[in-house]
Amino acid sequence: MVGDAEAAVDKPRRLRTRRSRLVVAGIIAFLVALIASGIVAARSGSSSRANGGGRPAQNFQLPDLHDPNSTVAIADFRGRPVVLNFWASWCVPCRREMPALERAFKKVGDRVSFLGVNHEDARDDATRFLSETGVTYPNGYDPDGKVARDYGLYGIPSTVFIDSRGRIVERHTGALTSDSLTERINELFGINSRA
Repeated sequence: MVGDAEAAVDKPRRLRTRRSRLVVAGIIAFLVALIASGIVAARSGSSSRANGGGRPAQNFQLPDLHDPNSTVAIADFRGRPVVLNFWASWCVPCRREMPALERAFKKVGDRVSFLGVNHEDARDDATRFLSETGVTYPNGYDPDGKVARDYGLYGIPSTVFIDSRGRIVERHTGALTSDSLTERINELFGINSRA
């Protein structure tokens, strides 16, 4: 009888312990899925370099962010290296990164093309954001995020470096600093953007 009473008291404790273990296992599984998808990597920054020149950059054409009657297309930039940046006005790291991109654009704009893709955003918020950050290079408007999915991107900001033959040579997820962007342009394209 005493054993039955003790077992009855221990049963709720064993259930709580079992539930706690399940919750911890669920949290671990969730974090592993985030890391695998690249969402966590977007916070710390990660790059993947393409071997052998990489695959061709996916063609796309989007409405120009400032002028919905005009378009921007990746094909317009063929023949020059391209820094393709995916961003949104609601992205805090994007706000820190955009001035660095604009500075690099001004230094190497005649040797490297810059193209922004506004990702899953409201047009008014995005144009206000560009104005606030001083960005002047072309930007396309992609409210449903299709282009980022086509490029296999999982977080923003993300930057794709495309060589003059239109091949992806590197992808970077996370905000780039002025120094890291300069380094990537120098190393990938052989263009000194520090001058």
